[in-house]
Amino acid sequence: MAENIQNKRTEIKIKPPVLVVDDDSNQLKVISGILSMEDLQPICFTNAGDALEFCAKQSIYVAIIDLSLPDSHGLDLLKQLKELNPDMKVIINTGFASLETAMEAVNNEAFAYITKMGNVEELLSHVHRAFHDHLTRYNEELAREVSSRTAELQRSNMDLKYEITERRKMQEELIKARKLESLGILAGGIAHDFNNLLTAILGNISLSKLYTDQNGEVYKRLIEAENASIRARELTEQLLTFSKGGSPIKRPTNIKDLIVDSVTLALRGSKVKSEYIFEDDLFGVEVDVGQLAQVINNITINSKQAMPEGGVIKVGVRNIADGSKEQTGLSKKSFICISIEDEGIGIPDAYISKIFDPYFTTKQDGHGLGLATSYSIIKKHEGIISVESEAGKGTKFKIYLPALSKDVAVVSEEKVEEEKVLDGKGRILIMDDEMGIREIVSAMLSRIGYSVVSVKDGDEALKEYKQAFDNSKTYDVVILDLTIPGGKGGHETLEDLYQIDPKVKAIVSSGYSNDPVMSEYDKYGFSGCVAKPFKTSELNDVLSKILNT
Repeated sequence: MAENIQNKRTEIKIKPPVLVVDDDSNQLKVISGILSMEDLQPICFTNAGDALEFCAKQSIYVAIIDLSLPDSHGLDLLKQLKELNPDMKVIINTGFASLETAMEAVNNEAFAYITKMGNVEELLSHVHRAFHDHLTRYNEELAREVSSRTAELQRSNMDLKYEITERRKMQEELIKARKLESLGILAGGIAHDFNNLLTAILGNISLSKLYTDQNGEVYKRLIEAENASIRARELTEQLLTFSKGGSPIKRPTNIKDLIVDSVTLALRGSKVKSEYIFEDDLFGVEVDVGQLAQVINNITINSKQAMPEGGVIKVGVRNIADGSKEQTGLSKKSFICISIEDEGIGIPDAYISKIFDPYFTTKQDGHGLGLATSYSIIKKHEGIISVESEAGKGTKFKIYLPALSKDVAVVSEEKVEEEKVLDGKGRILIMDDEMGIREIVSAMLSRIGYSVVSVKDGDEALKEYKQAFDNSKTYDVVILDLTIPGGKGGHETLEDLYQIDPKVKAIVSSGYSNDPVMSEYDKYGFSGCVAKPFKTSELNDVLSKILNT
């Protein structure tokens, strides 16, 4: 039983419909019989009105119509059928053929014009040809639609792949940024404490130089010790780059001079040469000169170490009018792109995604902070750093930095030798919670010629300053440590000092050199800043500038 039902189902055929319109019922029967024998489904009407009503509701692709109808002329019906369905193939089948009606039928896009006295084969030939043309056109349209949809799907697939790639890059950037942020809190605290120790060390060395014969052996040893302390300070600056918050101390800068100086310094004494390609009329940039020099230096040292037998490092700088067209993550604003390319051993694929991670290194004596620091510095400059590498062929770093508007003046770095320490004059109040720092800074300033008083916290500073102010012995400058554990820090203390003396002049000092108060000290009411650790000459320069303005 089930098998019989299945056989019946397989025998069901869809018979294509053919519209037949003729007022002669005998003619309708003849044509209907012929079409049925060809597995076609005749749909017969004796007038134009019923035929049009049917075609308005159903899709008909082949029609056979008579010219002589009771309610319309066949040519008028032809026009109306073509209006309903321009693709309909209409065959005129008339018993009163004439050249005039044949030409008019052709002009109105009749598919064929035959006489009722013709043979059956001719009629069926036109019908089958009409269906063949319709199917051919349908297949062509279907092919075009399939092609269009396929292209659309391919575009959508490409867009999806691009979006997935972009999201993966953004996720990687987010993970990297979170790693830096989590390490930043720890690194910042370590750097702060270390800078306090270095302040005492570097201060004592700097002060000792003032009491020593510059031509003696002791002075030379002090210079070596001072240089070692400065290198240690540079290491803490790298650690501070990870610290949470903080901003670079930026100013308009001539990028050419900075790059050439940094690369030249990093390559000094090596077998590696440098080549420069600078685009004409480069956009200006606003950067922290020391931090960006550190980035260029770090990358150049990596490139140099990748070419132990020597080679060439190609350094280029070019303008980018629209950052969004150049690199993922950049806005539509203008940027400059700094590229540093070497001919070294390259970076293996397994390491390429890790090179900016803190403490990741493949060098036995490396500490893994150089590129991680560079990444963080560029991030804080609202830029992007990327890398391309192929094992055995070299590595190319790209640094993107926001460009300045054309009306901002850019100045070149002036190279000046360190001036001799000048004699100082004035009353200085020092606030710092570290006794060692209070003692050494007091000694440094006293040696210069200042009169110095030191206190350990904000409450003592306010009490001392008010007492001096009331007795008309106002301090010329106050040096305030930014962070005092368990007490008022420099910022809070300065706000209270302004209540006592609106003309107070204060210098902010901190081991957190990247703190926002340090980078934009004037916005917080300070007249200057000095980052720990510092030399006697550095502190004197800041004091002299404030006292002479």
